[in-house]
Amino acid sequence: MYPCNHGVMGQTSFGWSIREGVKTLPICMNDAGYDTRLFGLSHEGINDPAALGYQHVEHAHPYASTAAEEVTPKVIDFLDDFDADNDKPFYVDVGFNEAHSKGPSDEDAYNIKHGLPPRLSFTHPDGTYHRRYSPDEVTVPPYLPDVPGVREELADLHTIITSVVDVAVGRILDKLRETELENDTLVIFTTDHGIDMIPFAKSTLYDPGTEVALIMRYPKSFPKGKVFEQLLSGVDLLPTLAEFVGTDSPTDIDGRTFLPLIDDHSYTSRESIFTENTWHGAYDPMRAIRTERFKFIRNFYTYTSFYFRDRPMEQERQVLQQFIDMLPIEELYDLEKDPYEQNNLASTMTFGSYFSGGHTPANPEYREILNDLRKQLKDHMEETNDPLLKGPVPHPAYEHLWDDIE
Repeated sequence: MYPCNHGVMGQTSFGWSIREGVKTLPICMNDAGYDTRLFGLSHEGINDPAALGYQHVEHAHPYASTAAEEVTPKVIDFLDDFDADNDKPFYVDVGFNEAHSKGPSDEDAYNIKHGLPPRLSFTHPDGTYHRRYSPDEVTVPPYLPDVPGVREELADLHTIITSVVDVAVGRILDKLRETELENDTLVIFTTDHGIDMIPFAKSTLYDPGTEVALIMRYPKSFPKGKVFEQLLSGVDLLPTLAEFVGTDSPTDIDGRTFLPLIDDHSYTSRESIFTENTWHGAYDPMRAIRTERFKFIRNFYTYTSFYFRDRPMEQERQVLQQFIDMLPIEELYDLEKDPYEQNNLASTMTFGSYFSGGHTPANPEYREILNDLRKQLKDHMEETNDPLLKGPVPHPAYEHLWDDIE
């Protein structure tokens, strides 16, 4: 489901939670006869991850650390104890906190930054997967200023992925191989948003914020090393897995299976995908439609909040001030000519210039495309009963504002 339908329209730590009655993926897997387990991070409820339908919650947020170095050994212990002949098949969700913030701990972040290895308690037995990056060897994307602080942050982010996440995933894959479960296990590596704590990425609807990893590995029948270029959406994952295990999908979902794409059966590609952001660290209501070539964003508020990693980025903050201004009401990008979404082809009209003027009109060459995408997005919001069409979406705490607070 899209967030406007399942209810998580903001950070769960700020009070948002999946609405009652939604049939989650673990519930679907329970129906198919699977043992369902959660290890580590989940982002669908406020306090009790078991309410999401998992039969077992092992070392999971909010009761325990979600650092990869602490979650991974629990997963490995489970695989060591699994008996393929007598136990039910398993659906296991493993959630790592990396690469949010600094990585597994302040100590590891300090070590990485200063060229020291992470804590020796979390390494791969044969030393593989580790890769440290220096600021000089990273590529700074055009939407960020090429200044030392930005390079340092990107290098840290790359290093946390390779020295922590790759190690964790590598250890789990090795354990599947060691326990002879590899050929019968579908492994999916994915994320819930784009690049974390980097401006113009997470918490925006630009491609760096909405493009996520999706790697699927099933040695028994999936093609090896094949790359698919079709547009997919996160809402498509549940129906795909439901079909994979032979159970029914809920009837009220927004996604559709892409298993025929993998199996080389008849598959009709999506012509477009829809993305949304409402509340995260702040109120940033925006909706978007993306086709193979174009991106149209509709902003419903005046400003957006940019995310920075936790360590000070004073130099890049100063440079980025030149980019931070009132958002235009609409944004249109030709991704074929402008893949980094730098040249807005829609009007520069903001909420401030709506009545006063002073804005430039939309590029006339793209007016027909703009109107078509605008209509498609509005139709989609109406079809999904998007509450944003009725006005500002209140925070969950709004109804409690006059409660007694001690």
